[in-house]
Amino acid sequence: YFLVFLLGMVLRGIPELLVSWYPIGYETITYYAPPMFAFGERGLVDIFVEFFRSGPLFYVLMWFAHVMSGAHPYVILKVVGPLLYGGLAVSFLFFLRKGLRLDEKMAFVAALLLVFQVAALRESWDRFRNVLALIFVFITLTALKGNHKHKWWFVGVFAVLTALSREYITFVLFISILGFAILQRKNRLVSLVALTPALAIFSIIMALSGQLWWSYIPDVWSSYLWAVQDVFSIFAVCFLPLLPFVVKGLRRDKLIDPMVGWLLVGSFSVVVSPWVAVPGYQRWLMLLVFPFSVYAVIGF
Repeated sequence: YFLVFLLGMVLRGIPELLVSWYPIGYETITYYAPPMFAFGERGLVDIFVEFFRSGPLFYVLMWFAHVMSGAHPYVILKVVGPLLYGGLAVSFLFFLRKGLRLDEKMAFVAALLLVFQVAALRESWDRFRNVLALIFVFITLTALKGNHKHKWWFVGVFAVLTALSREYITFVLFISILGFAILQRKNRLVSLVALTPALAIFSIIMALSGQLWWSYIPDVWSSYLWAVQDVFSIFAVCFLPLLPFVVKGLRRDKLIDPMVGWLLVGSFSVVVSPWVAVPGYQRWLMLLVFPFSVYAVIGF
């Protein structure tokens, strides 16, 4: 676990070292850094309320880091990016070993493969809230496959942490857990009960911040053709080298089948029905890197 963490942290830290002062990434400079300059003058509750619709947990953690260390926001963000990526690698390895129950060698190789994937690195580049939420997702799914007596408490708590981190990552978690319960034909009610607090938070955030469906081509067909080209270009750049191994390694798994199904719908619904499609196909495409890394290693 330490080796995977170290590799992820070092790999993600290289561009931060190459850029001497500013943290890398568009969202880092645009959305994270500006409010952090005023954190010293604001209280924790104020930060939580203001950023609730955006996923407040990351901002709360940055408030603590800034208040406790007194470091410049740019320095904090330059350190946080590599730490989050290392944490994501470890949580994914933990999920592979304890959740999917892959053998040690296969799980380690899959985690290494993920660390070097373009899509995973893109998520870590400046989507810090996504990475934080994904860490909690893999911990939650691992707890779901456990047998200890407090497992549903763990599922509920980490689902709440996911919901407070990023809303669309939370939706993937809901699909995975409820889909798993349906496919297993057991624990359906207790799964729903465990997720109820997270569902409530998710619902409030969605009511405050956005919608689930929109049209990608409001006016002209050219925008649809551009979207189709964009979908397949992103897919090819991120996954084409892995695709033969992914296809060979495909297998049914009740835990990841619902996740893969939803991510494929989110990625390609714009191609099938551009007028009423799942928003943000680029983001769903990036998340395919996680199940694809598993399939690719199995198919090697």
